Amino acid sequence: GGLTYHGLVSIELHTHNLLYVPSTPLRLFAAPLGGPFRDITVYNGSGSYRCRGTKGDFSEFLIVADLRSIDTVIDGKLNRLEQTLNDNAGAITPSVLSTLTTILGEIRSSWAARDIPRAVAADEVFLDTVQSHSGTDIPDVWQAGGALINTAGRLRAAAATLRFSLALKGGLP
Repeated sequence: GGLTYHGLVSIELHTHNLLYVPSTPLRLFAAPLGGPFRDITVYNGSGSYRCRGTKGDFSEFLIVADLRSIDTVIDGKLNRLEQTLNDNAGAITPSVLSTLTTILGEIRSSWAARDIPRAVAADEVFLDTVQSHSGTDIPDVWQAGGALINTAGRLRAAAATLRFSLALKGGLP
């Protein structure tokens, strides 16, 4: 029906059946109904096992032991962020799109140089830019049935999970 929301969906799961250890491969994955599952983790921590992720829409969720290398995960998340930006370019004001494309290039070049602190800093600028333009220059409303696409939410979620993996790789908080 007419269910709508603005911004991000934040999902936090806590389970006593899984134990947290600092090097855990456990991650929060989400998928649209019948679609592929992807890592959306933005936080994991103790208290048995806790994890948090964000989305620009609703979906199914699982906690998964992700055994891929962190570099493979980061490459995939960076590609997904770029694909999300490209897929939704027509909904974003051209000047903001240009700014986001430039920042994404900075994230990508920093990652290629393995300058993790610079990549994280650029990712945070990307997140801040999307958030500051949400609702004005970037659509930020989701509606059940797909009538409205939460472009800002999708971009923020993709950038946030990329930041998590970059920080994990760099040993950053």
